[in-house]
Amino acid sequence: AEKRENHLAKEMGMKKSPDNKPFDLFGTKYAVEVKTMVSNTNDKITMNKAAVARKDAFVKQSGLKAFTVVVDARGKTPTYHVRAGYGSFRLGSMTQVASPGAARDFMRKN
Repeated sequence: AEKRENHLAKEMGMKKSPDNKPFDLFGTKYAVEVKTMVSNTNDKITMNKAAVARKDAFVKQSGLKAFTVVVDARGKTPTYHVRAGYGSFRLGSMTQVASPGAARDFMRKN
């Protein structure tokens, strides 16, 4: 997961946050939660209520727009999925994009 976060940060032109921050990546306008699917068969991303509350408080205080990016690394080639917001949802409810750069473009349009 750490490797994927570093790759996304570089490709999206964002900074990786310290471990105690509520989001994984930051830019000047966006905060991004990164999830990596490696071996599970379930396509649901989950987030507990305490994590959602921390993210809610951070977004309200910072004014950054929040997104979630999922790297689905279960196949031979990773796929990337993006969605505005954060929380618990299925991979099928996200928009699949071709690359981390395309995820950044999605964020700019949404």
